[in-house]
Amino acid sequence: MEVSDKYIIVSVICKTYNQVNYIQQTLDSILSQKADFYFEILVHDDASTDGTVEVIKEYQEKYPLIIKPIFEVKNQYSKSINSHFKNSIPRAKGKFIALCDGDDYWIDTAKLQMQVDFLETHLKCGYVYTKNLVLCKGAISHSRSLNTDDIPNIFDFNYFMQYKLKMPGALSIMFKRDVFTDSIPDFFFFFIRGDWAIFILSCAKYKIGFINKYTCVYRQGIGITSTGNLERLHKNSLKINRQLNKATDYKFTYWFDGYLKKKKNLTYLY
Repeated sequence: MEVSDKYIIVSVICKTYNQVNYIQQTLDSILSQKADFYFEILVHDDASTDGTVEVIKEYQEKYPLIIKPIFEVKNQYSKSINSHFKNSIPRAKGKFIALCDGDDYWIDTAKLQMQVDFLETHLKCGYVYTKNLVLCKGAISHSRSLNTDDIPNIFDFNYFMQYKLKMPGALSIMFKRDVFTDSIPDFFFFFIRGDWAIFILSCAKYKIGFINKYTCVYRQGIGITSTGNLERLHKNSLKINRQLNKATDYKFTYWFDGYLKKKKNLTYLY
């Protein structure tokens, strides 16, 4: 029996490209979540050529009511198109959205439940994240987040800037679908750092929540921001953030016109 869309509480977005060696662990870690609600997994494959597509199709056949993939014929990232905004968020049915790329994985089976409970309890929050571990060259280490033990469980953008906190790991976040109250503007499709746009939009409407637990593992050296051209990311951010500022009714003008112009202050975002 197919689960009605109205019963889906969380949409997990998983983008992947040529990650045949990792995608199985990623999907298994999401499917292992223990929750008292229904969730869906929206997989976006960006024209993989290494067997990733075949693995996803096997999982889709096994979990047809949960795993809902899109298979691109031509690679979208090479065109600077962000699949989160163009393909995945628009089709998300959940009240909440979580992210986990095809090379990362979750290690706490209560991650989704904890975050949903947090957002349902703290109504002024529209975004919540956890700590994440980093896997690099076979070794696990702590994430780069500064002073995580001292971060309050609820804070705003001013606090984030004052203490120069690191950007939350995308694989650790959950946010309310209504952060996007209207249709997604076209310029979002070309925002390379989609997690940054989501963070800013969330700050414009809500406070940020933090759960002081390690729930996931980021595989360093595999993803877009690890292997991509950082100069390209910087130039994209400088251009698109102007439009993002407009989309948030210029609530962050003082920051965009100050910190973002100075490359030395951009580095801690990456």
